[in-house]
Amino acid sequence: TRGEPVWYSRSSELREDMRVQSTGWITMQDREGSAASDLGHIAFTQNFEYIKSFQASNGYTSDEHEFYMLPDSGYFLIGKRETIVDMSQYVEGSRTDATVRETCIQEFTADDQLIFIWRAWDHFDIQDVEIEDLTGSIIRFPHMNAIYTDDDGHILLSSRHLSEISKIHRQTGEFIWRMSGNPDSPNNDFQFLNDPLNGFGNQHAIRSIGNMRYTLLDNGNMHIPPLSRAVEYEIDTAEMTATLIWEYRHDADNRVARFMGNTQRLPNGNTHSN
Repeated sequence: TRGEPVWYSRSSELREDMRVQSTGWITMQDREGSAASDLGHIAFTQNFEYIKSFQASNGYTSDEHEFYMLPDSGYFLIGKRETIVDMSQYVEGSRTDATVRETCIQEFTADDQLIFIWRAWDHFDIQDVEIEDLTGSIIRFPHMNAIYTDDDGHILLSSRHLSEISKIHRQTGEFIWRMSGNPDSPNNDFQFLNDPLNGFGNQHAIRSIGNMRYTLLDNGNMHIPPLSRAVEYEIDTAEMTATLIWEYRHDADNRVARFMGNTQRLPNGNTHSN
């Protein structure tokens, strides 16, 4: 392969989260010059012809981490909003006027009707947040960064600042199971097997690859020492075990991706990680 561009397009706006969806559309987030601004996600054909745009609703703006389309052109995205919270009610010595940046799941039909919303405040405990100063002025809760649907159609969610993968019932919003990379967490339903690090941490890019197997990027901020790797687990929901089937580490220099990144299983069985 020669690595030459097939096409490219320059834009005056910042663009992130570019991907090819199951519909064949190319999508990316569009925003004006700062992390706070939000123009939503935009979709193009394979020839880079504009199709439409998508935005969060219900008082939320579109987060840059995930826009996931279904084959019927329905879609999921992550919404975010900021509220002023008296954090001293949760953590002694915290600010009474902290800005909490909460994230949520939103599901829309192909004609852009919001049919499902799942808010962090309704289901998670902010006191469980990791790698975030709960006494600080700005707190990201819980930094949702990936959404996917499992083989049975229910929702897989990655929450980076909880080191948690959650499986959520798509109709009721109830937890089906919770897998915390901290095996001693009261929120963890699984025992890790064959994993020398005994779990993952501060992860990205949860994906179901079928037959109860799942891939993700273990950013590993809180491993000792910090270590990033691509991993594949096989889950047994009868025995409640998560067995490490495969991993890849860049052992030559103990490379650490402290934030962002992705792991993706390709159709030919190879795994692409960045």
